[in-house]
Order: sequence, then C-alpha cells, then structure tokens
Amino acid sequence: MERKLVQMGKHCLMAAIPKKWIKHHNLQKGDSINFEEVEQYLLISPNPLPKDKSISITIKQANRIGIYRILQLLYDAGFKTIRINYDTPDTLTWLLWSVKAMEEWRLETINKNKCIIKTINIERDDFQNYFRRIFLITKSLSETYSEFLNGKKELIDEIRAKHLLIISGTQTIKRMINTSSLPLEYKYYYFIAIQLEEIADQYEYLLRALEKQGLEKVNKIPKELIQSQKKLCKLLEETYNNFYKFDIDWFIDLSKRDIWQSFATENNPLLTYHLRAISERIKNIAKYTIGIRL
Repeated sequence: MERKLVQMGKHCLMAAIPKKWIKHHNLQKGDSINFEEVEQYLLISPNPLPKDKSISITIKQANRIGIYRILQLLYDAGFKTIRINYDTPDTLTWLLWSVKAMEEWRLETINKNKCIIKTINIERDDFQNYFRRIFLITKSLSETYSEFLNGKKELIDEIRAKHLLIISGTQTIKRMINTSSLPLEYKYYYFIAIQLEEIADQYEYLLRALEKQGLEKVNKIPKELIQSQKKLCKLLEETYNNFYKFDIDWFIDLSKRDIWQSFATENNPLLTYHLRAISERIKNIAKYTIGIRL
C-alpha cells in the first residue's frame, strides 16, 4: 500500500491513513494514535504500545543445558524482564553462564533463591546489517574449518570463538524479529537464523568428534572429510551470494544437482553425518531465500 506525502505547513508532511484501517479500529476525528520507529519502519497503532514483556518462572532440579534452553526460548520470544525462583546455588551459576550468551540481558538482582534478569539497551546496526554480519561470520567459520582440516590446528580457538559469536548473534536476530512489527517476509529471516545457528552447532559437534577420536592432533584427517568440507565452503559461498544477488536460475540449477548425495558415505559415518547435516541447512537457506526475494 502506497501513499503520497503532501506538504502541510512549512515543516510538516502528511499522508492519509487508509479508511479501512480507521473503520476497523473504530477511530473518529480527534482520537489519538501511537507511533513507534522499528528499524527503518514506522509502526502505527490505535493502542499504547507495550513497553515491557515480563514473566515469572520457577526452576527446580534443572541442569546447565536445560536452564540455557529455557532462557534461550524466553530471549528469542522477546521477554524483557524475567523473575526466577531457583532451588540450588548451582542453578545460579548456570543462570549466570547462560545470561552471558544473551546480548541484551543482564542479571541485575540476586537474592537467596531469587534473581531478576533485565533487558539493557544496546546500540547496534539496523537489522539488515546485523543479519549480514552473522551470515558472514558463519561463512567465515566454514572457511576457517577448511584451513583447520588442512593442517592449521592452531585455529581451533578461533573456530570455537566464531561458534559462540554465531549462537549469540542468531539469538539476537530472532529476538529482534519477535520484538518488532516487521513485514511478513521477515519470518524467513527467522528460519534462516535457525539454519545458521545449526550450521555453527554442527561444526562444533564435528570438532568434538575429531577430538574424541584423536584425529585433530595427528595428520589422520580422512581425505573425504577434507574434500567434502571444501564442497561445503563453495556451496555456502554460492548460497550467500545468491541471497544478496538473487538469481532464480541458480536456485533451479541447484535443485537439479545431486550435490546433497555427495555427503553420504559409508566411511567415517559419524564425521560425514555432520557434514551432511550442514549441507541440508544450506539447502534450507536457499529455499527460504526464495520466500524473501519472491
């Protein structure tokens, strides 16, 4: 829906509000409406916009991963204040560990068996710039992993640092979408953020598998793993480029290729499983790109 701006006085421009929207909200001359800037958009509402989204929860007999997952869901959903009752000192330790991964949260108030998480204001780039940065870090993680497999074992700390950046970044992307009234196509950005997060996790799982087998300390990295990772790097590079320079013919050509089958092999099944999982996530990104661009 498009409206032309009309000059109203010396310093003001005016645009007409659609009659259907006014009628739907039963608005009359003299009524007030509310405005809020969301990224590059202007949100108009007939009611005051909610300023806080809070919840109270009780955590009992939970482990570190369980606590992290609970907080991750609340963070992604856009909650700004979380009041938590907990049962053990260990739970508080795990709460502190989990909150560190949430950019906009800080654990502000701590009492005996109670704490409060609050949202802090962070200045960051607009959504598109932030999303692109996390996408690029994911692409860089894949490239760094290729270098690691080719003998640069000193890159292991860099791989893990990038993994944490992607996990934190994708959580923020999902939170930004859930707390903003963005256009419908932004749901695809949400789905892509999940794919980027899972790609990072699969690389972390793969790294653990190599460490468990002791392969990262000696020159015993399977050749098919190195070759498959090289293919993944190229595929992710192509998918990233197509996201920003969309070409429907590229997607059609990709859908005809049997590239996904090349990651299935009977040799080193555990290692190639993670690469196959990454290839499926990249395939999903390509599909969601269609939803955004078309």
